[in-house]
Amino acid sequence: MANKKISQLVGMGAGETVSGFYLLPVGAGPNGGPYVTKKITTKELADFIFTGDNSTYVGFPATTLSGVNKEIYFNNDDANWNTASNVVTQNPYLQVRASDGLLVTGSGIGAAVGGDNMGNCVATTTLNMQNNSITNVASLFFNTTASTVLDEDGQNLVMQAARDMTVSGIRHVHISGQALSLASTPISGDVNISRGLNFQGGDVSITNNSTGTLTVDNIVLNKTSKHEVYSVGASDTEIDWSESNIQKSSDGSTINYYFTNAAQGQTLTMYIDNSSTSQSIIPTFASGAADQNPNSVLWGGTGGPPHIDTHRTNVYTFICIETGIFASAVTGYEYT
Repeated sequence: MANKKISQLVGMGAGETVSGFYLLPVGAGPNGGPYVTKKITTKELADFIFTGDNSTYVGFPATTLSGVNKEIYFNNDDANWNTASNVVTQNPYLQVRASDGLLVTGSGIGAAVGGDNMGNCVATTTLNMQNNSITNVASLFFNTTASTVLDEDGQNLVMQAARDMTVSGIRHVHISGQALSLASTPISGDVNISRGLNFQGGDVSITNNSTGTLTVDNIVLNKTSKHEVYSVGASDTEIDWSESNIQKSSDGSTINYYFTNAAQGQTLTMYIDNSSTSQSIIPTFASGAADQNPNSVLWGGTGGPPHIDTHRTNVYTFICIETGIFASAVTGYEYT
């Protein structure tokens, strides 16, 4: 074979020379020979190299081809190489470098230059950030749009639930800041304060309905406290103890007063001014509404309510204990 020209090599059949489509001559035979000349195409040679003959030769495996020192290139001479339809730029698993056609591999999703368009990402499992932060978030939506966490202007954060929002901790929930502002939102339900409560300026307003109460074990006042004085209308016979612990009335004739909504342990201070210029009056007091068979208020040594002279004022103190209301009076104040 060494003394023959390439054009003189022949194959298995008569007249089959190495020319045209059959470009490659090869020597074939068992180990040690004898060898004979055979023809082979470039495709058949490539198939043999990469896959073998499935019996005695296993070929050149792809794992070897992708080794550290192996480089694979695509033909980037084509006129359409850089067209948008052929170049993948958003997070491919296998990238082709446009400059020279080199394959660039990475682990998972690569970071495209200028940021990733993740608008169509749909998670199929739990997102694990591995202790990394999520930054520059304008809004987070839960259940599409029902509940949101919204960064209004880069400074103020708004959290809004579609219905109820629960903030809980297995131990404590810590809220820090210059102040906690509830604006016009009331607190509903019970509030349990296990430590000190310190009000540093400003008014504290607690508004209860007819059944609501504020229960405190101990109260220490460093300065003052007061009750707003409730003015009973002229000739009004009902004294509602839930209006205030201090009430006043001015009448020129005797009035029979009926107490309602007196609470166990409550003290009511009431002063009554006799506006008459000609007669004294003797107001009476009963526990209960007029149409409910009220009980008499219990008096001390006087045996009953004292009279009020003209242009004079009496000051009465009533204490509700159990089912009884106990009364005392200081009379004769010149107060108009």
